[in-house]
Amino acid sequence: MEELGNINLNDVIHYAISEFSGGVIHGLSHWENVERNGLKLAEMTEGVNERVIRLFAYLHDHKRTSDGVDNEHGPDAAEALIDISSTLLADLSEDEFEMLYKACKIHTSAKEPTGNPTIDVCIDSDRLDLPRVGITPDPERMLTEAGKILAEEEW
Repeated sequence: MEELGNINLNDVIHYAISEFSGGVIHGLSHWENVERNGLKLAEMTEGVNERVIRLFAYLHDHKRTSDGVDNEHGPDAAEALIDISSTLLADLSEDEFEMLYKACKIHTSAKEPTGNPTIDVCIDSDRLDLPRVGITPDPERMLTEAGKILAEEEW
C-alpha cells in the first residue's frame, strides 16, 4: 500500500479509475508515465511538492469523456477534487490543494509559467508523455527549465 502522508495513493488511483470513461490513451498507463515524468522533473527543480505531483498524475485526466477533444476535462477534474477534499485528500494542506486544483484546471491550456514550480512541473510531466500519441514534446511549450531539457534530450 503506497501512501503519501495519510493519503493512500492506491485509493486515489481506484477513485480515478472508477470515475474515468475517457478511453485508453489517457488512462492508467498514461497516468503512471506522468507520475514518472513528474518525479524526474522534481529531482531537477527546486521547491516542488512531490505529493501534489503524484496526485496530479492520477487525477488530471480522470474526468475525460473521450480520447478525442475534451476541452473541459481539466476544469471538470479540478472541480471534482472538491468532492474528495474531505475524504481521499483530507491530509492536503490548503496550499497543496490549491496547487493540485490549479494544475488540473489549466494543464491543457497553460502557455506561460505560473510562477509556481509544482504546478509547472505537473503540466510539463503531462506534456512529456505526448510521444504516446505520436507528438514530439516541444521544448518551447514546456514551462520549466527541466521540462525544456528533457524535451530536448529525450526526443
